Amino acid sequence: MRADCQNQHPPMLTFSTNARSGGPNYSYPKLEKLDLSLINFVLPSSFNEHEEQLLITEPFGQAPINKLPIELLTKIFEMCIYRFSISAGLSPYTWESHRYMVLRWDKATAPFNLLQVCSSWRTIVQSTPTLWNTFTGRSWRRYRPEVQEIDHWLKNTGTSPLRLHLNSDDDPERRDKCYQHSILDLYATRAHQWESLCLNLSRSMTAKFSSILQTHKDVHGFPNLTRLELNFDMIPCPEQHVIEELATAISHIKSVRQIIWHQGPFNGHLNLPWNQLDVVYFSVPQSGKKVLSYMSQCVVATKITFRRFWTLDIVLDPQALPVSLPNVRSLHLGAKRGQISFEPLNHFTMPNLESLEIDTLTREPSIYSFLTQFLDRSKCTLKDIMIIEFCYEADITDIITRFFNISLHSIPTVQMFNRYIHDAMLELLKTRPEMRTFPKILAWNVGISPGVVGWKDLSTREILKFSWNDGKLNFSALPTVDGRR
Repeated sequence: MRADCQNQHPPMLTFSTNARSGGPNYSYPKLEKLDLSLINFVLPSSFNEHEEQLLITEPFGQAPINKLPIELLTKIFEMCIYRFSISAGLSPYTWESHRYMVLRWDKATAPFNLLQVCSSWRTIVQSTPTLWNTFTGRSWRRYRPEVQEIDHWLKNTGTSPLRLHLNSDDDPERRDKCYQHSILDLYATRAHQWESLCLNLSRSMTAKFSSILQTHKDVHGFPNLTRLELNFDMIPCPEQHVIEELATAISHIKSVRQIIWHQGPFNGHLNLPWNQLDVVYFSVPQSGKKVLSYMSQCVVATKITFRRFWTLDIVLDPQALPVSLPNVRSLHLGAKRGQISFEPLNHFTMPNLESLEIDTLTREPSIYSFLTQFLDRSKCTLKDIMIIEFCYEADITDIITRFFNISLHSIPTVQMFNRYIHDAMLELLKTRPEMRTFPKILAWNVGISPGVVGWKDLSTREILKFSWNDGKLNFSALPTVDGRR
């Protein structure tokens, strides 16, 4: 039951109202009901054994909320912040990692909404650093807080590790450079508390951030900084030598385990601490040779993503032995258009790989031989494989045939995306006997994404179009606009 609660939204608390005014009774709020849905939501990951015992032994069903033990009330406050907040990150990893994200500065946004209820709540909220240790500074003039207000916010964090963001307007002409620098300076005063840092970096901000890292590494270092996400402007692009200086400064941070890197110059070499990273995400136009060099150093990484590289400069040395990356569980490769995303697979073995995602942007079906050789060589037990195929309609039939000729039967989840793939797969099932050897093939849509074929346990968001099951072709009966089938 607890596992099912992990991805649910927390239930809202409901309070008694003041009968005379009809508004909330802020002086003495009471829970109308503390039901099991709230308890089940917070128990899996939030309560320790002592707190669970308190919750079980005390009759809290109709008790005043201020009679709850402070540690339980604090947990409930934390769950409320999940409800009132939204992620403001730049990458897929941000959504997973930062569930507290305060999107904009608003007195109605948690934890401010909790401060205004009563004096006892105010005391608890102000003395609970976990309610304040995530902050997003935004340089849009409409929403931005004053630097003094951010300072007041951060003072409530005590000495707890901080998760800080600094986002900026997409239009460089509308940015306030002095304001951005002021916030970064304020963040720097608590550099020893940084746990996660997510920054939009213009040319001037890149130089400033590099300077801050170089200055603080000799003072107290960054003992808590484990995650760094950087999104660089492309126009005007930071100078290459500044990027390289920044990378060198990052290489001295011994605690960092995750680096997410968007955009930026692609000439030169990035001297990052590859050999200590657990998560690597790079979406940067760069040389395939450099990608191979970087990947070869990711000896402890479990999750690797490289996108937008080109492979024309990669030359396979038949005498060279593939590099083993035994810790990698998830790999995502995506080359630039016309390049071969599978090419780097020739240079590695990943015996513990569980999830593989490839973006292909070439018209050459024979590239799937690289995938076959990689899987045979690695002898990994894949749990899911996803191919996002951007080929033209004329090529999709050959590509489907090549892909499904690979030994895929034992993989629980197989997905291939392409805008033309449904019609092509339907034709293949009717005309190619070899395609009918698969016990089950599904074709479905996910929102506005291209069509998908393969097999998996479909979610409620995934709409089945047709299926091949036990030698029979079945079409899904979808409801029409007026509800009829």
